[in-house]
Amino acid sequence: MLTVVKSSAKLAHFVYAKASKSGKIRFASAVAVLDDEVYVLRGIGGKVEVYDATSFKLLRMIAIPGFARWLHARKLCSRQGGLAVCRSNNCLYASDWNNCAVHRLDLAGVGEATRWKVGGTPVGLSVNRARNVVVACRGSNSLQEYTTDGSFVR
Repeated sequence: MLTVVKSSAKLAHFVYAKASKSGKIRFASAVAVLDDEVYVLRGIGGKVEVYDATSFKLLRMIAIPGFARWLHARKLCSRQGGLAVCRSNNCLYASDWNNCAVHRLDLAGVGEATRWKVGGTPVGLSVNRARNVVVACRGSNSLQEYTTDGSFVR
């Protein structure tokens, strides 16, 4: 049996693609939400944009130290695949395709940013019930679990 439900969902806000200083378009490549803030990671730049979840007004930018950029056909590119936030640890995780790493940023701005290597190219992130980071890796076609400080679980 198939049930069709009509949706009355309406687009309330839109985060536009942005042009870099060189004129290249920077599309959103990852998004995460925690409470009343929306975190957006764009290609090229190594910064996370933080928006108010109600108004979509840009609140601040969070730099990701050591976030990799690479050249492809003589054009500057960056590939990221995942962003996740953890309320319990008050931190943000960003996957770094080019360094095969995950970055951890303290949202309170108190702790240092950390980075650890993973066994493959990270393309997706999530935080599980144990407050560990689950990383989907391309190439190794695997799911890997790490503690919040980057220790390998399984």
